[in-house]
This record gives sequence, C-alpha cells and structure tokens, in this order.
Amino acid sequence: MSNAKNHIMIGIIYRPPNGSIVTFNENLNNILSKITAESKQCFIMGDFNIDILKEPSSNFMNTIYSSGFHPLITKPTRVSATSATLIDNIFTNVLQYDACLSGIIATDLTDHFPVFCKSFVHHIKAKKGHKARNYSQKNIDNFIRRVTGVDWSFVQNELDVNNAYDAFCDNLSTLYHECFPFFEVKSNKRKKTPLDY
Repeated sequence: MSNAKNHIMIGIIYRPPNGSIVTFNENLNNILSKITAESKQCFIMGDFNIDILKEPSSNFMNTIYSSGFHPLITKPTRVSATSATLIDNIFTNVLQYDACLSGIIATDLTDHFPVFCKSFVHHIKAKKGHKARNYSQKNIDNFIRRVTGVDWSFVQNELDVNNAYDAFCDNLSTLYHECFPFFEVKSNKRKKTPLDY
C-alpha cells in the first residue's frame, strides 16, 4: 500500500504446524532483512503455529526482535479447555506507541480468535466530496459486540464449504457496512486516517 507520503508493506504468513521451525526462521530472517533494508513500515500477520508464550519460541522471537519488529498481540489466540496458546499475531516495525490499536476478538466462531490492527498513518489530502468510513471507538465496540452476538450455527451446519464461506462473508460484510458507515469528508486538510488489517 502506498500514498504520496507513505509506503506500507503488509504480509500474511501461514506456517503449517508440522513444518520445520528452523527452516521457517531462516526464511523469515531473509524476508525481514530485505524489508529492513528498504526502510518501509511493515505489518506481518498470520497463523505462525509457534506459541510465543513458551520458551521454545525464543529463536523465532529473536528473529523478530533483531529485525526491529515487535508483536502487537500479547494474549492467547487459541484457547481450549486444556490449553491457551499465542500462535496468531501481527508483527510490525512501527514503533510509535500510539500508532496502532490492536487486539483479539474473543468469539467461538472458530478455534482461533481473530486478531486485528488499526494503524494511523498520514493520508493524502482528501478532496471535498470524498467519502470515508467512520472507525470511531464506539463503532468498533459495536462491531465486536454484534459479531460476537451472532449465532453462527448456520455457517457451521452448512455441508458445502463454498456455501458456508459465502454465508459467513455475506453476514460479516453486512455487519461491517452497518457498523462502519460512510461519511462525507468536508475538510481538505491532511488527517491521520486509520488503516485496518
């Protein structure tokens, strides 16, 4: 993503649970080295299948920290009756403490809690008549409340995975549009505008 002032790199990673952690760390180190050399703001998110709450993750976290990145998620993202692990995360090299709002959405929709990040970056001047979504804290809280309040059994009971996916996306999209309505931007001053991941 880019605009006149910023170049933001966003990456998604999935590491299979049985994949080699050593090979994964080597590949990740190579990727992060290239990103660091380009001096770009970056967000890397995904299901890493490495529990950073446990000691065996130290090599993985050393790779993250030594590249100037840090985790935005610090609480377990997969919770069962017998365990709580932090295997899903968003890592960034954006260091301003107020530049990101992040967290998890505690829901039984899947066996992993969804993670989110809202990052404030300077956006290009908005022209009069430009529309933007209202990402106020009130609207975010309302969205989380409504998503967690949905009875998602209609998705879980659907036998066809494509129909289940479509039903899930349609319902989530409807909630998103209702909770984050468009508004008319009347000022042409440069503002901090949230980007949601």
